[in-house]
Amino acid sequence: RTFVFTQGTQFLQHPAIDTAAAAMPLGLRGFDGFCGGTFKHKKGHLSRADEADYGRPVNFTCIPEGHTQAAITNGSLLRWFYEDQSGDANRVLSRIALERPEVFHEHLRQANETRAKAIAKKNNDNIAIDVGSSNEMQIPLVHDIEPSPSVSDRENSFSQAERIDTTTEWLRSPTDLMDQNPIVQFAADTFYALESDSEAVLDVMRIGNLTGRSVVAYRTKDSTAKAGTQYSETSGYVIFEPRQYAAKVNVPIIDNETWNTMVEFQVEFFEENMENANLGRYLWTTSVQVIDDDCFPTNKYRMEIMKGEQMKIPAFQLLREYFRHCWTDTTVRSGTAKMAMVDFLHNIHAGVKLLVNVYLVDKILKPNQGEGHDLGVFWELVTCSSIIVLPVAILHFLDWRKPMWRVGGRCRAVLQSGLFRKHLHYNDTSRAKVAPGALIMACTRDCTEIVDRGYMGVLTLMRSFANVLLMVFFKILANKTLGAKFSPSVIIAVVAFPVLLFPFLSIKKDVMLQSLVAQDTAQDEFVDHITNTVEMHGLISDYSQKAPACNLFETKLADFNKCTINLIQVMININYFVQWVVNLIVGIYIVYRGMLVVQGHCTLGIYLMDIQIFLGMGTAYGQIYKCLMEMQSVQPSLCRVIALMNNETDLRQRMALRRLQQNEYATSRVSRTDCDNPDDMPMVICEPYFAAMIQRERILNSFRGSISLDLGQLVGIVGPPGRGKTTLLKLVAGNMLAEVYSGENRLEKKIFVAPYMRMLHVPERPTFFYGTLLANLTYGCRQHDADARPNRVRKICEKLGLDTDVLDYLKDGDDRKQSWDEVFSNTKICLLSLARALVYNPEIMCLHKPMLPYSDEVKDEVMRILKEFVENRGVEQDAESRYTRRVRTCLVTTSHMVGLSACHQLVYVNDFEMSVVTRQTAKSGEEVVEKDGIQFPLSELTKKGGMLTFPAPGTCALEENSAGS
Repeated sequence: RTFVFTQGTQFLQHPAIDTAAAAMPLGLRGFDGFCGGTFKHKKGHLSRADEADYGRPVNFTCIPEGHTQAAITNGSLLRWFYEDQSGDANRVLSRIALERPEVFHEHLRQANETRAKAIAKKNNDNIAIDVGSSNEMQIPLVHDIEPSPSVSDRENSFSQAERIDTTTEWLRSPTDLMDQNPIVQFAADTFYALESDSEAVLDVMRIGNLTGRSVVAYRTKDSTAKAGTQYSETSGYVIFEPRQYAAKVNVPIIDNETWNTMVEFQVEFFEENMENANLGRYLWTTSVQVIDDDCFPTNKYRMEIMKGEQMKIPAFQLLREYFRHCWTDTTVRSGTAKMAMVDFLHNIHAGVKLLVNVYLVDKILKPNQGEGHDLGVFWELVTCSSIIVLPVAILHFLDWRKPMWRVGGRCRAVLQSGLFRKHLHYNDTSRAKVAPGALIMACTRDCTEIVDRGYMGVLTLMRSFANVLLMVFFKILANKTLGAKFSPSVIIAVVAFPVLLFPFLSIKKDVMLQSLVAQDTAQDEFVDHITNTVEMHGLISDYSQKAPACNLFETKLADFNKCTINLIQVMININYFVQWVVNLIVGIYIVYRGMLVVQGHCTLGIYLMDIQIFLGMGTAYGQIYKCLMEMQSVQPSLCRVIALMNNETDLRQRMALRRLQQNEYATSRVSRTDCDNPDDMPMVICEPYFAAMIQRERILNSFRGSISLDLGQLVGIVGPPGRGKTTLLKLVAGNMLAEVYSGENRLEKKIFVAPYMRMLHVPERPTFFYGTLLANLTYGCRQHDADARPNRVRKICEKLGLDTDVLDYLKDGDDRKQSWDEVFSNTKICLLSLARALVYNPEIMCLHKPMLPYSDEVKDEVMRILKEFVENRGVEQDAESRYTRRVRTCLVTTSHMVGLSACHQLVYVNDFEMSVVTRQTAKSGEEVVEKDGIQFPLSELTKKGGMLTFPAPGTCALEENSAGS
């Protein structure tokens, strides 16, 4: 294995050796000329090296500091490229050609100019030195580039002199390495913008060969946000000029006063008219989340709602604002108009029936009574019958069409999806104060009551009021048509019903609300108990608490039933008051108006119609009374939904962190050459601040120390339990959000990870949902994605050692759905959780205690697979396309040192203080761990059950004796 470095280089990097140390100094300063040499790995000195690499020779060439250009001109580097037999030179050329094309072509030009001179100086420039004393150097891993097979085969078949000429000829036309177009993709999977922003700015990046001009088309796509309402539909082209690696896409944002739980739309690249580019594997599409700053349902009572005082707002005023919110939806608005028209037709039909009844009695039946068969009378009766019957067919069809207008369904969907989306974006404070069953009851009970009794109740209210007015109208019309004298009794009834009913409703309002709140509270507690019992089934069974659990369930059920009975009795009393009023008024009218009929002052038809009008008015006013009562009863449900809808989310904090990462990335890229590989940007963790929930209060805390981790490594996070490892891992993965804070001298307290890296956090306790095993293992993958191929999933499970009991569930066509936590053992469930993470194939994977449930043998195998994930840039991926994939990084936490020998780097965390440590072998042969420049014996550090624990400063350090061991 051969590599090249400058004399000023402080560290050696070698593709074959895998070490946890950051680097080891060479100590080669002082050489005036070129130098080279060979050394061999020795077992015991390079404790992190692979077994296969022990004893293999390593060649190197050293160039004096500041003489790199001269070395190129004099041919030393080219001579090394030509004479290399191992394939490492080809790997170097491949990487330069793909990632630094300008440098590649410059070397190509100078190689052609100095080819003859390089051959002539062949024997003078290669000075061998003895580096036997460097056996103990530890060399960290760098990414390897596989050589082109055609080039390797061609070079191996020629002599050295021929190889110089042939390679130079190949360098003139490097199609084997430069045949791929650059990759164009978005710089993050999610972008954030405020509703008050004029536009959303999306960063686009180009990776690879930047020498040419690239053109990619893009377009927006609706999600929860609709073009023309929340944003302006946008399409166009992203154009990269030569050497340009960054661009932007701007999408105008429309600011409005309408509340929306989360305004989100997509922006995607597509291949039509694409020039000199390939789309990114995952980030060819991105999501834009516009943070809505409006209050639900409207901004009128924003202050009261933000203070949690929505119950103090009058019920009908709060409902009015909710109705205004519903009316902003075009589907609801058009559907409401259609339903109101149908209800109006129902009222017209009821009025026509009253007129027909009067006409039948007074104009057809009474005058022709006892006249015998009359054909004219027959057709009049048929006509009256048709007027009553035929409209029923039309009304039936229109009522059947009502659900298709999606008024109630749309209103419920907006509330339910809003609650669900909002809950997914709650911050820690909001999530801590929401009970487990609160979201379930809000979606199933409260949303249904708000829509059915609230918004849909308005339609019933409008229909009932219209019914009363039309009855008065038809009463006047009937009197004028039939020549009867108008009676003021109907007007008296119109006034009497509300005068008697509504004061009683106002009196009973508080009693009704108290009963409703008591029933809802009892129901919430009942549902919470069921939810907790299901979740704690194992604990209940282990501690033999089934009987107490059943007793508590029956107590909660009895409380709920008692509250329900009390509410039913209150509602029965209120409803019967309506019936009492209606029947008393109708009874009085029957006696009074009946005597007028007997005396001949009123026709029988008018009398019967008036009775129908009174009964109809009683029914209509009863419906109005019921609607108003139900609308008042909606207030507790609406207030609960309002509270849930206006809880704080973490979107603003995520936006601040994402923008900080984007600015940091842009600043870092500007300071680098335009052909640098962006994957070389390290992960930086600098004293991040975070908020912890302690007794439902946010307590601000921070880590101490600053570390930088190169990507493409397997990093072990070690330290005593309960001292910050899990918190650090969650902060890196974005599962816990760091607080954005600027300290003195503008030093950012932050965690920087390149925003285009796909992150995954795998907790210690796996979670599986009810469904097929394949659906669980491919969770998070896009539909029909190559990562989710069933064959790849099975191979990953086989690699993890899962037996046929598991693999049988992954056969083609197996659609068995199970609760997998109950089917497999804890070890298998943990292995399946790891398999799911490997299937998802993130760029950065954060695993919390992945070795805890396994034996030492399985732990070593798990670490081997995680190392394979890092070095092969994925598991069960195409080996030939390895170098077109982004580097993979894996962070694992543990309290023990078992299995960490495979790690390239170690981070020690104790009491929220973090530092990079190295594990190596001292001259005495004893394994030591170096922290802050001090070496500690590993045996002393792991006395406490194998846990790595450092002593207080100044104690237990490895002392150097006079021999320097």
